[in-house]
Amino acid sequence: MRVFVATAGAEPHHHAQREHFRSLAALDETGEHVLADDASDADALLFVDLQQHPHDTFLHVLRRHPLVRRHPGAVFVYDERDFPFVSFPGIYVGATPQLARRHPVVGGPYPALPAGVHTDKCAPELLFSFCGARTHPVRSAVLNLRHDLGHVSDTTAMSFPSWLDPGVDEDQRAARREYTTTIARSKFVLCPRGHSPSSFRLYETLAAGRVPVVISDDWLPPPRIDWSACLVRVRERDVAHIPSLLERLEPRWPQMAAGSGRTYAEHFSPERLWHHYASSLAALRGATRRGPWWAQREVVRVGVRRMRSVVSRS
Repeated sequence: MRVFVATAGAEPHHHAQREHFRSLAALDETGEHVLADDASDADALLFVDLQQHPHDTFLHVLRRHPLVRRHPGAVFVYDERDFPFVSFPGIYVGATPQLARRHPVVGGPYPALPAGVHTDKCAPELLFSFCGARTHPVRSAVLNLRHDLGHVSDTTAMSFPSWLDPGVDEDQRAARREYTTTIARSKFVLCPRGHSPSSFRLYETLAAGRVPVVISDDWLPPPRIDWSACLVRVRERDVAHIPSLLERLEPRWPQMAAGSGRTYAEHFSPERLWHHYASSLAALRGATRRGPWWAQREVVRVGVRRMRSVVSRS
């Protein structure tokens, strides 16, 4: 399949996102799906900057885009917004199983990870760990866990996305070092949901060859992967049972850790990520939405909030 990578916006940061996806295509080692330089010559048009339009909730800039109007049946999106609605078929990092039952979407990984964890083949001495902020009630429950070989750290006061900013201060750099070092020291890494059902932490853990413990009832796993071989899923209401569960699973950790490293290498590494994205698009070709875009629950919620805001100001 030939894929043309596009952006709805025209600012430099939109183009930077596009160029990152194009760089993944250049690194691809499978050769099954290729990058198209001309939209008219493509089987699929992939718009990759939806999360970069926070003030355009209904994505007018996308739906009015000339390429969308010219090739509506070939348009797909990569969307990593925390609370997405389905604009077009595509890869939605924050999608839920409920959303996938109603619309042509699949879960997906992030194109880049903010933290590089280097394990250097060190033997982890912690059973489990979590370093994160209280961005969801389930995280508060995780931060209350106690175990002799467990480590939890509340980083609510720290701005983790600022790691990508060269102007971070020493406290933020120290928090980053603690985060990456703690993952390297851990056999299992707790990955509770935050604002989104998904998280960078899951993929950083796979890349480090550690075993993620996904605590997110609404997480939609990316397709075509044997997740049972490389991660543990725990219901949000069962957080208190995690220490005893991981004690029972500890003998299986070497096999699961190997599965984590293998899953990352085969699906999410820079040399395979383009193939994973394009294969998801190929599987969605021909899919159609059920009903108009404005009939979705998230769109209705936003509309109601806006209406209430207007009424309260009048």
